[in-house]
Amino acid sequence: MTRPIPLRPLTALALAALFSLAVVRPAAALNQARIYGTITDENKKPLEGVALLVTVPEVATIRLETKTDAKGNWAVTLVDATKLHHFKFSKDGYQTMEQDLKIPIGSNERRNFSMPSLASIGATAAPAEKPTANDQAILIFNQGAEASQMGDTITAKKKMQEAIAVDPTLLPAHAALAVMYLTDKQYAEAAAEAETVLAVEPKNERAIRVAVDSYKNLGNKEKQATYAAVLSTLDPKAGAIDTYNQGVAAYNAGDMSKARGFFEQSATANPDFPKVHYMLGMCYVSEGNNAKAKEAMEAFLAKADSDDPDLATAKEMLAYLK
Repeated sequence: MTRPIPLRPLTALALAALFSLAVVRPAAALNQARIYGTITDENKKPLEGVALLVTVPEVATIRLETKTDAKGNWAVTLVDATKLHHFKFSKDGYQTMEQDLKIPIGSNERRNFSMPSLASIGATAAPAEKPTANDQAILIFNQGAEASQMGDTITAKKKMQEAIAVDPTLLPAHAALAVMYLTDKQYAEAAAEAETVLAVEPKNERAIRVAVDSYKNLGNKEKQATYAAVLSTLDPKAGAIDTYNQGVAAYNAGDMSKARGFFEQSATANPDFPKVHYMLGMCYVSEGNNAKAKEAMEAFLAKADSDDPDLATAKEMLAYLK
């Protein structure tokens, strides 16, 4: 009698590949997932040479084979994670382990388990476990991911909501919904979903970006600035863009001192961003700091594209500053 592979809680997933609107990838790549783990015996010692056979019941041509290494480690990449995969682990002298699994599209998930020796098995094997709420939620999540890839955002959003209803701890569904809500300009809902993800994964860049954009549109400057600062530590260039945008808002509101502060932060985080030097120059001019203004305009001219609409103004300003 076989014993089911114990399921573990989900780890962080790379949802950018699934729900990014800016990058187009082959459909096959979007459906991939990776699963790996370690096999040990009843004494928690690594098992080397355990044969793993992965098949797909509905596609006879799919057949993946590998073996565990000296440390009991194994790993396989599933080309199409939308389908149910059958895992079979076998080794002479040990109980064969079989399990049907479906893991989230785009995931890189660890599944460790123990494979007892035949000598250690008692007369009565453990009863098979029923699918958990997490297993059911993953199936629904993958349906939503497939719908998203097909451009059916209505179904995708509905499936993510259903997945969360089944298992509220399924972070990939919360992260996906955060992006979908933001796209649909449901900023309060997007912020809430992002906060749910960040409560567990405070360095989840996708959720942080959603939080920054959502709170910006909600007019919550305090939370926008808080998450923008976190983003700057994780991705300085991305954080620099957000800080620059806050500077533009302050500049347009006539608060030159505040705008200059934002532009200086942005320039420090990403000195190769041309426009921030131009805006810094304008702030310095308004404050009568011609030396700094000249330095900033020269930096802008050195970095700007030849068709930048502010080139002529910058050149005129330089002539004036001299």
